[in-house]
Amino acid sequence: MCSYGLADSEDITLSSWNGTIIGPGHTVHENRIYSLKLYCDENYPDAPPIVSFLSRINLPCVNQQNGKVRRGVEAELPLELEALVHAGNCVDGAAKVSSATVTSSSS
Repeated sequence: MCSYGLADSEDITLSSWNGTIIGPGHTVHENRIYSLKLYCDENYPDAPPIVSFLSRINLPCVNQQNGKVRRGVEAELPLELEALVHAGNCVDGAAKVSSATVTSSSS
């Protein structure tokens, strides 16, 4: 389960997003709620967005000081963010985000 939306309703560039995911069952993350910040810079969609966990999470690819996910390990957004937590680790070469996925919105 996840939710996402623009961080600022006046962001005409659609670059700053907030997201929430719930840790999957039968893992150390079960039922935990994780908040994320996503930023699509000028290199998007050729490069994945910058992803930061606002909630503390213990994954090898997440910088424990600032919550940033190491570049190159982001999963497709928004639904596959849950898979990043479910995996319990992060591997290089994960799929890049498609522009159609991020620009779609759900309420």
